Amino acid sequence: MMRPSKVLMVVGRVCPLADATSSIMYRVADELRGRYGVEIRFLGKMTREGAAGSYPTRYLKDEYRYYQTVSGELTNLEKLRRLALHPGCWPYRLRKELLRYPDWREYRRALRAALREEPDIDCVICSEHPPDTAYAAGRADLKVPLFVYKLDPWGTHYAWRGDPRYLREELLTDSRCAAVFVTPEIREAYRSGPYRMPEERVVPVDFPTLAPPEGTGRAAFAEEGAVHCAFVGRFYPDIRTPDFLFELFRRLEGTGIVLHIVGNSVHEERAYRPGLPSNIRLHGQVPTGEAAAFMNAADVLVSVGNSIDDQTPSKIVEYIARGKPILNICKLPNCPTLRYTEKYPLALNIQEADGLAPETVERVRAFCRDRRTLSFEQVRALYPECTPEYVGRQVYETLCRFLDRPRDGAPAETHRKGDTIV
Repeated sequence: MMRPSKVLMVVGRVCPLADATSSIMYRVADELRGRYGVEIRFLGKMTREGAAGSYPTRYLKDEYRYYQTVSGELTNLEKLRRLALHPGCWPYRLRKELLRYPDWREYRRALRAALREEPDIDCVICSEHPPDTAYAAGRADLKVPLFVYKLDPWGTHYAWRGDPRYLREELLTDSRCAAVFVTPEIREAYRSGPYRMPEERVVPVDFPTLAPPEGTGRAAFAEEGAVHCAFVGRFYPDIRTPDFLFELFRRLEGTGIVLHIVGNSVHEERAYRPGLPSNIRLHGQVPTGEAAAFMNAADVLVSVGNSIDDQTPSKIVEYIARGKPILNICKLPNCPTLRYTEKYPLALNIQEADGLAPETVERVRAFCRDRRTLSFEQVRALYPECTPEYVGRQVYETLCRFLDRPRDGAPAETHRKGDTIV
């Protein structure tokens, strides 16, 4: 069986500003590199070197070689282009019509250049978010196998599902993939309907984020003796609204239970701040290390599910990895987070549809006062499929399986390391 020796990963953002999908691909890269000896290259948007800050050092340039689609120091023209792409500059619908994938040509150019510079790259793994990345990879006429890592497909994404062009273009990209890695929630979409693909080309993988928390930093909370709850993530007006959560904590005022919200921008927080209960603290967007410090210091971690059933907030697995009580608020009876929290011994699942009866508020109050925790060993035994080593092995075995096959009628040997890619 052929084994990959060098893999190019195409992501939306490289560290230190990696988004959720990119961070997950870094976890997979760590496994491929550390456990199987695969050389990894990253291609993605990169910011100034000085922005590295408190991000894990293994994500910086001494560990991985990077190709950039955006230079470290932005030119005035690039700044103007970014300003034009800003959501507040012109109507969203007009931006969608004209610039659905504003960076895809830049990604395609950089992808082709990387493969010319290193012709011994065996395959490309591309994130599906932002769509520019996979859209570019599907149109780059690659001579090596392409794999796409999907957390939320374009065709079913809440922001795009009403636009048939996204589905049509995504299906074209899928047709050019050797295989797609998908979450269990969207696995069913590939068994029937427009996404239907042969079973062997669809590889369900879970979030590879069940690992011992990185770093021991802990946020400093002002209120001593209070119960500190933390929501780490973002709210979205379409699928993840905070109204129910805010009203719940309004009814917990005076009980010594405080909610810390980490991850929303200043502009987003401005919309939530008026009339906010006195026991809610807004901390804005913070570096990854600081967000981890809030999770490390909190007594209770708070999850708010989505109002769609095929996208799970990936943060839920990071919460579970810490072994702390989890208050999980569900917007749907079949909320995808329940797949994790129903077997987690320290979770309280609250359905928004049931409202906030006094007994519900009392259950939450009593739950927040319970200081039990689980060890990482206990958690890993419950969710082995979410460990980086488990998912890394799934990805590695899939790469081996497809690298061993002929492509476009050529013998498998033509894809061995060292062959020139045109």
